[in-house]
Amino acid sequence: MSIRDRLSKKPNPARKQSSPPKWVKEGTKMTKNLYQSTVEEYRRIEHLIKSNKSQGPKDRRLVLATIARMARCDRSLVTPRRQPELCDFISRLNNDLRALSDLHPTNYQRARGPTKRELAREVGALRRATKRHAESDKRAIVEEFFASNLLDDRDKLARETARLRNENQALTEKISRLEQLAQQISRENAALHDLLTNSQRSELQGLQMVRENGKNPNTRNDKN
Repeated sequence: MSIRDRLSKKPNPARKQSSPPKWVKEGTKMTKNLYQSTVEEYRRIEHLIKSNKSQGPKDRRLVLATIARMARCDRSLVTPRRQPELCDFISRLNNDLRALSDLHPTNYQRARGPTKRELAREVGALRRATKRHAESDKRAIVEEFFASNLLDDRDKLARETARLRNENQALTEKISRLEQLAQQISRENAALHDLLTNSQRSELQGLQMVRENGKNPNTRNDKN
C-alpha cells in the first residue's frame, strides 16, 4: 500500500473534531491552550507542505518551543513528564507530517548535492588521475627527448615543464575545492542531524545500513 493510500485511510488526530480529547477537556487552562496552539500550528505546516512553500526540514514538523511560545507558556513546561498526552499527540502529528512530506518533496529535497562519501571518492579518483597524468607526461617527455635527439632544445623542455606544472596546479586546486565542499556538507549534515528526533535518527541509521549493506538491518536469519 502506498503512502498516499495509508494517509487517506489513517485517521488524522488534528482534523476538526466535535470536541477535544478527554485529556484536554479535563486538563488545565495551559493544557487547553497548548492543544489549540498545536492544532493551529499543524494546520499551518500542513498547508506549507501541500503548497510547497516550506523552506527547510524545521518548517515541516511541529516544534515544542514554537508551540509553547504560541500558547504563551514557558518551554520547560512542555515536556513528556509534565504534558505526556500532549507530547504523544505532537509525536503522532509529526509522523503524519513526515508521511505528507514524502508525498510533497520540496525543491531543496530534490536538489540534494553529492554526499561526503561521494566527494571523497571523487577526490581519490582525481588524485590517482593526477599521479597517472604526471607520470605519463614525464615518460612521454623523456621518450621524445631521446627519440628526437633534442639534447639542446632547452626551450621546448622548459615550455613542456611549465605546461605540466600548470595542469598539476589546476588539478590540485580542484581537489582542494572538493575537500572544502566535503567539509561544508559534513557540517550541514551534522546540523540537520541535530534537528532530528531520536526516532528519526534511528530511521536514518536504518536507511544508511540498508544502503551500505544492501539488506534490511531488521531481518534475521533463523536457522531453527
